[in-house]
Amino acid sequence: MKLIEFQQLLQSMNSVDFQSFIVDLLHTSGKFADIRLNPVVGGIELDIVATEIPHALGQAATCFFEVKASKIISADVIGRLVSLPHVLRGLVTGPIRTVLVASGSLTRAAQERASVLGIEVWDSSKLSQIASDTLLREYFGTEVRRPTKDSPESARSKSLAERIIETPPGNATALQYQRLVADSLEFLFCPPLESPRYELPDADARNRRDMIFENACPSGFWAHARVAYSAHYVVVDAKNHEEPLDKRPVLDIAHYLKPYGCGLFGILVCRRGASDAGLHAIREQWIGAQKMIVVISDEQLLEMLRVKGEAGSPEELIRASIATFRMAL
Repeated sequence: MKLIEFQQLLQSMNSVDFQSFIVDLLHTSGKFADIRLNPVVGGIELDIVATEIPHALGQAATCFFEVKASKIISADVIGRLVSLPHVLRGLVTGPIRTVLVASGSLTRAAQERASVLGIEVWDSSKLSQIASDTLLREYFGTEVRRPTKDSPESARSKSLAERIIETPPGNATALQYQRLVADSLEFLFCPPLESPRYELPDADARNRRDMIFENACPSGFWAHARVAYSAHYVVVDAKNHEEPLDKRPVLDIAHYLKPYGCGLFGILVCRRGASDAGLHAIREQWIGAQKMIVVISDEQLLEMLRVKGEAGSPEELIRASIATFRMAL
């Protein structure tokens, strides 16, 4: 079984089942004792508390596990755990470990924040190393075996990321960047999206978009986008500008978004994100015409590639970006 398949199995579990899986994983690991599910400690209900079995004469550590059945963990989730280690240190004697257990992936910002706060992270990759074949078969079926690293996907992700970093912005490399964006998005989202079609004009041959992905997904984020944002097709423009995008690229892609045509969902991939004027234009297009235009900067694209390389769900970063945009209105 590949790591991405293991992560998909974890993400098919609801929060209660995922917690039960983690409890059984701790039991079968042989490294923890006194494992309690949903105990109340000092008036705080915790997900899982266990005592680490010490090596030799070492002192036993109390381990607090925060369990999240989520495809992507962002930095704001880590932020809600900021006070937890400090509170717990006042409730127990001896060393403690605070562990975030996630069925999906963490953004880079979330990883960095967890590291600063001293919070350990067990993601799907870590869980795959701990879970025994017996436990996997018990939860997921007789044919399931310990996951292996998805080295081809990981290598592809790193290769694309390196090419993006090495490609300078500007007109001279615009076509190179456009093709690189197309390769990256196809790697990230196909399937479930169909492979892109390139440089398609509209009926008047006035507006030409870099690439269009057909969206016939029956479930998941893209199915939601088709219903919520009329994303029957995902229209993408790649802009290799040295500066943040102003309103012109936003208006250009907006002209191509029509309810009777490709739909109302577009993506602008660019080097440095959008300027204030560009963001204002995006808000106007959403409020006035219900056209959802998502901007993906180099930083965000590299984050998506990293998540994909770690068997994660890169589309969840688009979902999070849309949520941030709409909740700020």
